[in-house]
Amino acid sequence: MHPYSRKMQPINFDEEHVFFIKDLSVEQEMSLIRKILNKKPEKPLQKSSGNNLLPEKNELLCSKHALNYSTIKINKLVNREIETLIILSLLSMDPFLNTIVTFNERIGRINLKIIKKLYNIILKSKDKCLDLGDPSLRFNLNRTNDDNEFQICHQLLQTLHDDFLSHFFFEEDDWTSIGEQKFVKDKGVYQNFSPISDLFCGRLKIHDQKFVLKYFDILKIDNTNQLTIEKALESCFCSDTDKKSFSKLPVCLVIHCNERLQINETLKTKELEYVITSFITICNKEYIFYTIQNGKNICYKNGRILNIENLDAYEGNLVFLFYTRKTITAF
Repeated sequence: MHPYSRKMQPINFDEEHVFFIKDLSVEQEMSLIRKILNKKPEKPLQKSSGNNLLPEKNELLCSKHALNYSTIKINKLVNREIETLIILSLLSMDPFLNTIVTFNERIGRINLKIIKKLYNIILKSKDKCLDLGDPSLRFNLNRTNDDNEFQICHQLLQTLHDDFLSHFFFEEDDWTSIGEQKFVKDKGVYQNFSPISDLFCGRLKIHDQKFVLKYFDILKIDNTNQLTIEKALESCFCSDTDKKSFSKLPVCLVIHCNERLQINETLKTKELEYVITSFITICNKEYIFYTIQNGKNICYKNGRILNIENLDAYEGNLVFLFYTRKTITAF
């Protein structure tokens, strides 16, 4: 029997399939060709400017949206614990918190799913029903078991950066001053500008064989043999010997560390002052979260909320510290 003489079953060309021409009748081939020719090209997403959806600079430090840490349920999480504590720490920073709230309240029906999750965390905290063990609040980062804390924190910031840019574009002022025009800029931490790069990215001047402007979103300090965070920061990034100095410091300063150092609640560097909002330590393979609210030092340990007298009485070694600028005039 000729293959075209048998009765052919109708094929729905609207569904995604792989078709073999030898299995199609002439009529089916023509139908498929017409379907391809008549298919309308997908229009690229038209992004809108997002600058007018962000809070004003003088609104970044207001505390009216602060999380109510004393009512948050934080069950002992196993694999993703550090991710959850980093999210808590980011939300302890008023500039970041206010950006999330203001942006969500102004974007209307557009749904940025990661930003929306953060907004829901804030709302649940206000309603005193925030349980960070809730699976719906997980961010499901594309992680591997080999990812360290630094990579997890950067990946979380990258995910937020990408979420902002999924529907919007943002414009920035040129950072380069006249004295830095001879410096070579590296490619930067993020490909494009967003509220994340605006708040978290700083810049280092490195005077080596060539002059380089190096961008960062997380500062890494380790094995400094210093006593305090401030001294450790100076030894790593403000050293005449290493020919490094800060060219621009971010509004939100994230420091990754693997030492036991004295906490500077107020951090002074390059004519700027920062105040600590939270930090994370590790002790016996358990992550512990510390923050300050209404003048009280709060500790989250093993699913319990504890009040502590002195931040320097923290357990274990430091992992992350989160600081925000004390005042914001210009970036």
